[in-house]
Amino acid sequence: VLTDESAKQNYDTKGVEPTVSEEIVSPDIAYIKFDKFSPTTYDEFIKTISSFDSPEGPSALIFDLRGNIGGAIDALPYFLGNFLGDKQYIYDFLQRGEYQPYRSIGNKLPGINRLKQVVILVDGNTQSSAELMASALKKYNYHVEDIIEENKVKYDCYFISILIC
Repeated sequence: VLTDESAKQNYDTKGVEPTVSEEIVSPDIAYIKFDKFSPTTYDEFIKTISSFDSPEGPSALIFDLRGNIGGAIDALPYFLGNFLGDKQYIYDFLQRGEYQPYRSIGNKLPGINRLKQVVILVDGNTQSSAELMASALKKYNYHVEDIIEENKVKYDCYFISILIC
């Protein structure tokens, strides 16, 4: 996990473990896993998605939120801005009797904009901000696949390529 030099330095100086992992599963398919949302997750995500932004980069993304316990809900409008663009309605929040609609913040990232297919994986353990993120993306026609634990369906290149094709 700490083979990436910047992740190792972040851990050594701040004691913060990486929350984003990535893998190129085929020339056309990238896989990103979020373990949780922490204060460093946004920067990790930007660095990862930016590395895909090239003509030779993948055209599809598997975005794995399975088992993600959530956290750092205040960063969610920024994450969703990367996918949806600026000022898109994302969710409503009711806190202490006060209703507040939230909108995305920021422009779509070029690395995401060039993707032809995005599949978001969730399961019964996807919680909090990860759950909100999947729900908002689904509203904007991103494919959200709920992996049911009883079937023991695991991340697998063949299964995912069926979803993407």
